[in-house]
Amino acid sequence: MKSLIAKIKLFFVKKDNDKFSQNQFSKIDKYILDLENEDPEIREYAVFNLSNNSEAIKKLINIYSNYFSDPWHSSLAGRVIGKKIQKDSDNLIGPSTVSMIYGIDASVIICSCQFCGFPNKGILAPPNGRNVAYYSQDNDKGAYSIPVLCDKCGNKFYVAWDQDPF
Repeated sequence: MKSLIAKIKLFFVKKDNDKFSQNQFSKIDKYILDLENEDPEIREYAVFNLSNNSEAIKKLINIYSNYFSDPWHSSLAGRVIGKKIQKDSDNLIGPSTVSMIYGIDASVIICSCQFCGFPNKGILAPPNGRNVAYYSQDNDKGAYSIPVLCDKCGNKFYVAWDQDPF
C-alpha cells in the first residue's frame, strides 16, 4: 500500500501554476486507498466519487497504464474506469469504445467471482479479452490473468485466459 501512496504523490507533484488543490488530492488519495477496503459499500462509494472526478480519472488511467509493473493496483484502477464506461449495462464493451473515451487499448468484461458466484462488472481486460474464452479462478495460473476484487464478498480472484487476449 505504501508503494501506491508513493505513486500517487509522484503523479501529483505540485507545480507553480497547478490548480490542483491539496484538499482535492487528499480526497482522491483516500478514495483510491478505499478501493481495497473490506467493506463493499465503502469500495462502491470510492468508485462513485472517483468516477465522477476528472482529475481522479486521469490518475486512474495513469495507474492502469502501468499494469505490468503493478497488476493489482492497475486492476483496481481499471475497475473504476470499466464501471464508468459500462454503467448499468450488462453488455461487454469493445476496445474501440474504450479507446475513444479514455485512450486506453482495452475492453470491458463481466466475470463471476470464483468464490461467491457474483457477476462482477466493469473489469478492464485486454483489447480482445471479450472475444477469447475466459473464466475465473482462485490463482494467477494461465497464459494471462487479471486480479479482481469481488464487489460482493471482497475475495481476490483472477480472470484467466488460456489463449492470448491481445
